[in-house]
Amino acid sequence: MFERFGTGLRLAKASWQVLKQDRSLVVFPIISAISAIIAIALVLSPWWLGFDAGSATGGVGTTEGDTGSPLLWGLLLAAGYVATAISIFFNVALASCAARSLNGEDTKVGEGIAAASARLPQILGWAVIAFVVGLILRALDEIADEAPFPLSIIANIGVAIIGMAWSAVTFLVIPVLALEDVGPGEALSRSKRLIIQKWGEGLAGNVGIGFAVFLLTGLPGILLLLLGSSLIESSAPAGWAMHAIGGALLVVGGIVGSTLNQVFAVALHRYASTGEMAPGFAPSDMTSAFRQRKQR
Repeated sequence: MFERFGTGLRLAKASWQVLKQDRSLVVFPIISAISAIIAIALVLSPWWLGFDAGSATGGVGTTEGDTGSPLLWGLLLAAGYVATAISIFFNVALASCAARSLNGEDTKVGEGIAAASARLPQILGWAVIAFVVGLILRALDEIADEAPFPLSIIANIGVAIIGMAWSAVTFLVIPVLALEDVGPGEALSRSKRLIIQKWGEGLAGNVGIGFAVFLLTGLPGILLLLLGSSLIESSAPAGWAMHAIGGALLVVGGIVGSTLNQVFAVALHRYASTGEMAPGFAPSDMTSAFRQRKQR
């Protein structure tokens, strides 16, 4: 774990240097989150307004215990896909700008959005794949949880391995979509091919910058939230202050971590596809970005 944290911290520092030089990169996750919230609200608005043809009382007046009408489930699926597409769109925009930032060029948010807009059909296609696979993994996870003990433990481990493998082979999809003229299916194949060619078929998972960012901001944020909850009754101002600081740490950590992860993905794509090392990134960290399973 400490080795993984050390590698993630070094990668985070290298990515942070890129972000310091081009602070506009951090704007993309913020716009993405705001856009997703607005889009989800708009998609679900028919149900919130009570236009639920599947229920006698409408969406707002459904009886207690009702798990939802076909309209609600359809809207939830649509909202999930829209949120996925928006996230991918702005990640592609970020990756486009990050690639130029790694070359020492100045970038603007509008340039990234324009680059992503030019790849919109491919982005929407990949969003379908990512969303469907996400639903399948979620369904498998629920099935594993409902399995009898000890089968549930084995099933959950299997689902975790599948999810980890999917995350690994798709790690370069965003920079491929942003920087190569390929469709969503080819982007997946290209990402998988680059990962396997560079790190081998036995890869077990990627060293995530998110792990280091979580230990630096997420964990302190959670501890502050817990501390705040314990202080609410005895000292409400102090408790709410702890909540505010902890919540801010989680939000900032999420935004910065997402940005750093995409910067690293672009640098890793450059290394995997051309062998060229991005400025500030160490060869040893790139070669250890994915670990191989120990052969029995």
